[in-house]
Amino acid sequence: MQDRWNLPAETVSAVESLLQAQSEGSTACRLFPPPENWGDAAAGPEDARETPLVLLSREDGLWVQTRKTFLAEAEIRESLAGRVQTSVDPDPTILSKAREIFKEFGKEAGDQFRAAESVLRRKLTLLTGGPGTGKTYTLARLLALLCGVVCSPERIAVAAPTGKAADRLREALHQAIPDLVGEKEVEQKALFSVADRCQTLHRLIRYNPGRGASPYGPDNPLPVDLLVVDEASMVDLSMWHTLLRALPAAARLVFVGDPLQLESVGQGNIFAAMVARSEVGGYLEGCRVHLRKSWRFRDQPDIARLAALLENGDTLGIAPLREEVIGTAGNKGLGWIEGEEGPESAHDLPKEIWKLLEAIAFAENPERALAAVDEICLLFPQRRFREGALVFSEKIQAEFSGQRGFVAYPIIVNRNDYTQNLRNGQVGIVWSSGKGDRSVWFRDGEGGLRSLSPAALPDYSLAWALTVHRAQGSEYAQVLVVLPREGSPLATRSLVYTAITRARQKVWLYGSGEALSAAIKTSSRRQSLL
Repeated sequence: MQDRWNLPAETVSAVESLLQAQSEGSTACRLFPPPENWGDAAAGPEDARETPLVLLSREDGLWVQTRKTFLAEAEIRESLAGRVQTSVDPDPTILSKAREIFKEFGKEAGDQFRAAESVLRRKLTLLTGGPGTGKTYTLARLLALLCGVVCSPERIAVAAPTGKAADRLREALHQAIPDLVGEKEVEQKALFSVADRCQTLHRLIRYNPGRGASPYGPDNPLPVDLLVVDEASMVDLSMWHTLLRALPAAARLVFVGDPLQLESVGQGNIFAAMVARSEVGGYLEGCRVHLRKSWRFRDQPDIARLAALLENGDTLGIAPLREEVIGTAGNKGLGWIEGEEGPESAHDLPKEIWKLLEAIAFAENPERALAAVDEICLLFPQRRFREGALVFSEKIQAEFSGQRGFVAYPIIVNRNDYTQNLRNGQVGIVWSSGKGDRSVWFRDGEGGLRSLSPAALPDYSLAWALTVHRAQGSEYAQVLVVLPREGSPLATRSLVYTAITRARQKVWLYGSGEALSAAIKTSSRRQSLL
């Protein structure tokens, strides 16, 4: 590296700091103190030299990025800012229809109507909200409002970062459509066609992750007039860059998500940066519509209470909450098992959790086994090592193996396989018949099931327990959250917040109050110049 770039020895550590920051998901690194001589390795953005690194001087110090990242962020910023500058006056008739669609919200309809007005008026809308605030519910009504009136169904695209999130969104839209348009066959058919095309972003733009490229671009734009992206916080820098380049300049964009959730597995924290830039004085000012009323946890006040502590970074409320719920059955939505480390074995789990796991293992048929999978998820901060999801999955599998009547266990697909219509993150059930034959069952996305031979599967893993990252975009009746150890780099507010908000009915925390406090105090470590 020193010979190739004529890099002084004093600068090597600075480059290593950037590489470390990138490995942790950041797109830039601030230097303390900045090296005096970069040789041919870096130059300012106005310098004509095509150096591999770019130096940016800001009020808070000197930052360094790779040139590829610098150019990607600059293009993303330019694309977003350009869309904000265009605004139109909505048709009063359509606005009146929007009020009618959202009237069932009663006094709480203001935020939903503002979302509709924003999509009609702007080319870019950020629809945000915490768990149970009705983001998908609102989205379904927005599509009903726009489909066939503002955009033809064929020119509307709905996508999500993962197959699991895309499947969940498709199912939610299917459930909502009959209520939205009643028995109007034409409108139903149009909306169902939009919902049925819900897919991953990778598939939508035919994204090649190895090259970070798509056949779509400025000279060959994606044929859409409206694009909706759900779970936008999961999209990484490379995908954002490629996606925005692929879209026609006139297309309306609606990005839906919760900026408090975990960032993408890949580099960047783009959606959270967009939300920050939508505040007063930011270049995306006015683009965000935030849904504030939570409907999901009305009967689980302790989950709502914990979510609020995490959202507000409040550590003072942990001790009284812990005292109220520790050792209880979690009747208000939250239970707490005290421990400095995660569970050693399946016997450390609450009886209620173990019964839910048994419902999977000893299910009467594959359909009931898959239904039981939706009832419980054990969430770990990491996949491997002693306190990892894969290790604990193997412990549970060993506990059930050999027991009479053990017929089913959950797996998760680790790689896309479009020939089998399987997507990374999709969960299925391995089922053993009375004759000893094994088959693997998945939901088909249309309310039914389909089976495959185990030999036809791509790479997969046991899924009795999952990492928080892998569960993102999913919901379960109950979740057990193993808190990361105090001092762990995984102990962040966003990880715990994402984990507990996977639950619809009950959360079990496994860990110490100190571990939860440490996570709440730690916001995202990712740095970006977007």
